[in-house]
Amino acid sequence: MSETVTIQGSAISSGPSPVSDGSVFPAGATGIPIDLNPAQKTYNVSTGRQTPAINSTNAPQTLSGIGAGQTVTTAHTLYMRTTGVMTVVITYQTLGAESIPLSGLLLLEADPNRLITGVTVQGAGQLEFQAWGAQ
Repeated sequence: MSETVTIQGSAISSGPSPVSDGSVFPAGATGIPIDLNPAQKTYNVSTGRQTPAINSTNAPQTLSGIGAGQTVTTAHTLYMRTTGVMTVVITYQTLGAESIPLSGLLLLEADPNRLITGVTVQGAGQLEFQAWGAQ
């Protein structure tokens, strides 16, 4: 028997898949609300929804819109979704860089004292991302 994890509205749900008649057997599912910290974040700038095709298997590709001289110079929130496996490197103020293997969804809220100052990706596939920040 396989089970599923889904996002519906503002909650992650997991549990058994529906059977052919639409019911769930065995009964039981888990629902986890998705909330930001704080629940409503203010921002002054955003990259807007970006959907670049990534084909950089040999070298990292810098995402435009995030970093010095870009629309969002320091981001407090980053959303990414991939159709392929990618290595994401996120650079922070005063913290350096962090490498994240990503295949699917990422929603990252940065420490307010160490905001995001740059993002690179390496891999192949479709990428969707958006970043928000105060400047």
